[in-house]
Amino acid sequence: VPMPVQKSVQLMDAVMDSYQNNSGHTFFLQNAGHCGTSWVSNTIASAICAKEDVVFTVKYSGIAALLLQGEQTAHSRFKLPIPILEDSVCPISENSKLHKVIAKTKLII
Repeated sequence: VPMPVQKSVQLMDAVMDSYQNNSGHTFFLQNAGHCGTSWVSNTIASAICAKEDVVFTVKYSGIAALLLQGEQTAHSRFKLPIPILEDSVCPISENSKLHKVIAKTKLII
């Protein structure tokens, strides 16, 4: 069942409000495949990118990532090891370009 439009709009409004007020809230968007989550993610990312801010859009699987702007998995974007274990770390050095971009990132979806 696709995500109802009203719920999509409420979620987008809440995320944009958090972004605009620099509130740092965490939101979880989860739904079955083909239910509008990629559309919601891309719409939010586009709105923030239009303001020339950095947004990372990532998904767990490569197939799902193809539907997002940037087309990256979380493993690829954040250098996450596969499999992720309890003591796993991301090998992102403090002087790397990725670290600098992450520091400027306003939203990770």
